[in-house]
Amino acid sequence: MNNEDTRYIELINRLSELCGIIPEYWDIFGTRHVAEVETKKAVLNSMGFKTDTAEIIQAEINKITSAAAKRFIEPVYILPDESQSLCITVQVPFADSQPLSFDWILKSESDEKFIINKTAAHYEIILTYEFEGTNYAKASLCLFDENEKHPAPGYYKLDLSFSSGDSAPIAAATKVIIAPQKCYIPDQLKNKKQWGLVLNLYAMRTEENIGIGSLRELKNIIERSAKLGSSFVGINPLNAIPNKMPYGVSPYSPTSRLYKNFIYIDLDAIEDLRDSARYAGMKESEAFNAEVDKLNSSPLIDYEKSAALKEAALRIAFEHFYTEHYQQSTPRAADFKRYVSEQGLMLKQFATYMALAEHFYSEYPDDSLAWQNWPAEFRDPAGSHVMEFAGKNRKQILYWKYIQWILDTQMKDAALTAERCGMLLGIYHDLAVGSVSNGSDIWSYKDIFALSMDTGCPPDDFNPDGQNWGFPPMMPEKLRATGYEYFIRTLRQNMRHCGAIRIDHALGMFRRYLIPKGSHPKHGVYLHYPVEDLFRIIALESNINKTVVIAEDLGTVGENVWDTLQRYSALSFKLLYFQRQYPEPDFLSPEKYPEHAICSVTTHDLPTLFGFWAGKDIELRKKLGIIKDEEELQRAYTERVRDKRLLLKAVADSGIDVSSLSDNEITPQLCAAVYEFLSKTPCMLLGVNLDDILGTLEQQNMPGTIDEHPNWRQKTEQSIRQILDDALLAEIAERCKRSNRGHAAQ
Repeated sequence: MNNEDTRYIELINRLSELCGIIPEYWDIFGTRHVAEVETKKAVLNSMGFKTDTAEIIQAEINKITSAAAKRFIEPVYILPDESQSLCITVQVPFADSQPLSFDWILKSESDEKFIINKTAAHYEIILTYEFEGTNYAKASLCLFDENEKHPAPGYYKLDLSFSSGDSAPIAAATKVIIAPQKCYIPDQLKNKKQWGLVLNLYAMRTEENIGIGSLRELKNIIERSAKLGSSFVGINPLNAIPNKMPYGVSPYSPTSRLYKNFIYIDLDAIEDLRDSARYAGMKESEAFNAEVDKLNSSPLIDYEKSAALKEAALRIAFEHFYTEHYQQSTPRAADFKRYVSEQGLMLKQFATYMALAEHFYSEYPDDSLAWQNWPAEFRDPAGSHVMEFAGKNRKQILYWKYIQWILDTQMKDAALTAERCGMLLGIYHDLAVGSVSNGSDIWSYKDIFALSMDTGCPPDDFNPDGQNWGFPPMMPEKLRATGYEYFIRTLRQNMRHCGAIRIDHALGMFRRYLIPKGSHPKHGVYLHYPVEDLFRIIALESNINKTVVIAEDLGTVGENVWDTLQRYSALSFKLLYFQRQYPEPDFLSPEKYPEHAICSVTTHDLPTLFGFWAGKDIELRKKLGIIKDEEELQRAYTERVRDKRLLLKAVADSGIDVSSLSDNEITPQLCAAVYEFLSKTPCMLLGVNLDDILGTLEQQNMPGTIDEHPNWRQKTEQSIRQILDDALLAEIAERCKRSNRGHAAQ
């Protein structure tokens, strides 16, 4: 390697360091991985940096250095509300002989003024430096000191001006976020452990619906499980997806994390349909009923047909609403308009995107939702062509706003049902780790995403080839430059009407694994994320919305992760399968589980308890080629036999009688014993998986597959009525009660 190549690599490494690219990581097998130069270049290019030559890279480094040295104020300040004084750091031109003067106004979101014209006495010079011939001072500016009443946690706008001597004044505005240091946890949860039912809403089998579970089933399950002492019902993400095979049915691959999937609407609960003669005629149609019966009797969900039938009914509902309410300015129309006003530009852009997807359907029937397929002039939501389209298609855009209003209304009704039933938390919602690159979120906020990169994870023992989730990552500096607006909106929308939220792959708050498009996951690299900023915002939104935060922390976990989660009172996510006395395979005893956590047996990506006992997941991995040879297969079976015996021993050692149970066959009694074992842990929450209650053998999703396994399409074998009367559910509820776990309804 010559000197020129060495200098180029040194500068790539320097620019990578400035941009937060982590130079190396250790995988789950204890192997050290050094980030490849080509991968670093790809990430830097995705951030907008040029890396063609050493001279160009040096120029990029100089731009960063210059901008940092001359920056007056930051785009956002996130301050802890518990500090004695609320101070920000600014950088200003400085001369020893000239006094500094600062004036500012701090306003809340409601435009209330807190402090006007603070004076120079409230700053302290931290250091001085010279850059490009100019002297600068870095000063700490205290907006409030310990003797003043602090503003409440929330979002504020700061208008700040600076002057010194005869120099021209400098003025700028920034966002100030005052955040609590802990996420919301209700006092009742601190005093008594709780349990809840965790399920896949789409899988709920019912005769009344149209081939897929809906918010009607959610209400029914809330009412029944509350009587047993459940404090929450956990559900899959309800976010918008294409509802098309093979790539558009995963609830964890949404087109938007801001808005929901209309397929979950309970049609019979819509007032506009109850008053519609057209809908009555539709329901009496022989063809309609034959199609509904076919969808409901199928063991697998047909998303496309269910969505088509539901949307046909929703069009009827909207026409009735538009004619009888919207144009007549009734109180119902006023409720709708309040929702639209509250959602603002965010809803307008989503609805416009959906209307554009319809508009381009004839040209791109396979994927009209992919905005990259649209003519270039329609790829900018603020562009003149999009504005012109919106003006000409107001009613169609209004229709998509109406859909989200109906969803929001029904979610609110489900939450109120949980409250009336005495549930402490109510709905426990899942937040997917990202949005697909061709969806509405990326169309609306593309400037903060690296579109030439994907997010995923490196190879591990569960996914030997690693994973590529297909989500473009948010760029930390670009996200910060917008005051974290998209991140805040995503949290707020998904906490709405929910008492708990699980943040999928919360490790992404610390660092994210980036993979250049078209590359194998093993060629990825980790990028630092502003974890303190993100968790302070999470804590603020958690307290505003009174929502408990659960951070899914499975995977390659750094040492600082659990300390950070505990410091912010975000509950850890503990699965029975992984709670071992490593490096030994023995299962942890209940008392060794942490208090600030939710524990459970499994998730949608892992085998059910019945499937685990029968080795169904091993069979599936062999069938799919994940297990590659007979030796590996036999090792997996041997380890499974060992694990079943170890689990039975751990359950017995905890004081639960399993003398009549065998590791050869799982029974409802064994399942109940395992959940009683978990109910004895100090974990604040216990999630009881409905698939375990029902004895389901197949897991809902096999990571790394598309249509080789019926991912996200399997319905429960039992109907909703049978589920609500299940004897095993009642037995587990009783065992939770004996462990002093559950709400007062018991």
